[in-house]
Amino acid sequence: MIDQIQIINLALAKLSDNNTVQNLMENSPEAMQARAHWDIALHALLSEHPWDFAKRQRRLAPLDEDTSLSPYEFHFAYPADCIHIRRVFPSGRTYDDVPYAIALSSNGSQSIIQCNHIDAAAEYTFATPPTTSFPVQFVSALAWRLAAEIALATGRPNAGDMLQAYSITLNEAKLRDARERGPRSQVDGGWLKSRYPAQQAQQQGQS
Repeated sequence: MIDQIQIINLALAKLSDNNTVQNLMENSPEAMQARAHWDIALHALLSEHPWDFAKRQRRLAPLDEDTSLSPYEFHFAYPADCIHIRRVFPSGRTYDDVPYAIALSSNGSQSIIQCNHIDAAAEYTFATPPTTSFPVQFVSALAWRLAAEIALATGRPNAGDMLQAYSITLNEAKLRDARERGPRSQVDGGWLKSRYPAQQAQQQGQS
């Protein structure tokens, strides 16, 4: 299982940097660059694709907002640990996706989620999944992205090469993630059968 320090040192190796980081809080130039760019690189990569390992579902917290100017009746707090909302659905009915919108709260202090269901939940990309959950291809893409961020910040001439390598490994990681994801219709099947048994039986009789 790989940890944050190993990924940072992998990025440094891609930059042909002979120094390594032993502790993220050390005062070495390499550790300072890693601290400055880790979150940016990770969140950028997490935003690129609906990674299965970073998927989280939770019930949304309702807000007391003025809805008079909104096309949606109910407003909810945007999850603090969310990078990207993937879909919104009624709580307890996971596969009934509903229309929604992201907006600012009436006082402009936070992002909110709007929809027309009183008890809503969301599926989203989790901002801080443990590094031990990262697939190998994701680790490689993250190391290249981190290397690119450091190269750009320090004016290294190979920053473009880092970004090109990142793009290639990102596509490989996306393909691997997609291959491991089962078709959603297979997951939905049992739920649909329990909800519409008569229709299911009729369809089987006609086949």
